[in-house]
Amino acid sequence: MARTGQGKKRPAGKADSIRTLRESEARFRSLTNLSSDWYWEQDAQFRFTRIEGRNTSPHAPTLMGRTRWETELEVEGGWTQHRALLSARRPFVDVLMWRIEANGRVRYMSISGEPFFDARGKLLGYRGVGRDVTARKRAEQLLRLEHQVARALSEATDANAGLQAVLHAMCETEGWGSGRYFSIDEATGEATFVTGWSIADAGFERFIAASGGLSFRPGYGLVGKVLQTGDPLWSTDTRSDPRVREHALVQEAGARGAFLFPVTAEGRRIGVLGFSSRILREPDRRLLQAAAV
Repeated sequence: MARTGQGKKRPAGKADSIRTLRESEARFRSLTNLSSDWYWEQDAQFRFTRIEGRNTSPHAPTLMGRTRWETELEVEGGWTQHRALLSARRPFVDVLMWRIEANGRVRYMSISGEPFFDARGKLLGYRGVGRDVTARKRAEQLLRLEHQVARALSEATDANAGLQAVLHAMCETEGWGSGRYFSIDEATGEATFVTGWSIADAGFERFIAASGGLSFRPGYGLVGKVLQTGDPLWSTDTRSDPRVREHALVQEAGARGAFLFPVTAEGRRIGVLGFSSRILREPDRRLLQAAAV
């Protein structure tokens, strides 16, 4: 007598469903890792509910439950424009966002997202991917800076105008508060302040004005170190750097990070350029390389 049900397929059980779900999730993670650095989701109020991936920001945990505009993030075009896009339920691709890290560096991100809805068409939120594009943006910025400097020098009516243009371009592009130029006196071998530029800030303006008449002999102070070695120099915090010899000026201006490098012409060292900022800035390898150019 034949057994009842012999040869019939058994209905998929709970274990099969779980396995299928896990396989689908694994494929999703693999595709996300291949196409981006991280995956994110937001609820209907645009608050983060999920962030995961191989290169997420260390700030990711602080984003949960918050919208992007409630954080330190900035977006190209401004948040008003971006929020209007979200309110219109429109997708977006490769939108540039950035934030200033604790070390003074800027992290740039390219973000893409799209809305998702329930069966009745009600908005459930947004989801998308992100990529870290900091290296690419830094390369673009430094190339643009080189072009600005070259154009400024070619269009300058005299040496002082050229120096002012270079200082302005460097501060504006790289976020420094002030820049100073010290010319090397061939007779004494010292580097003497010639000119400077600063953002519209009372502290930095006084810093530039008080630099008039300053001179540094080789090896003395940050300027003197560059004068002596001919190498670029970085100070993460000038307030605690024992090489600094302008403590009163630095304190009054509220300056912290500093970057200096020699200026050469036809293979001869002719001066030193120095830049200051109010934030602590870790050495930027790409900027150090660009200084030689």
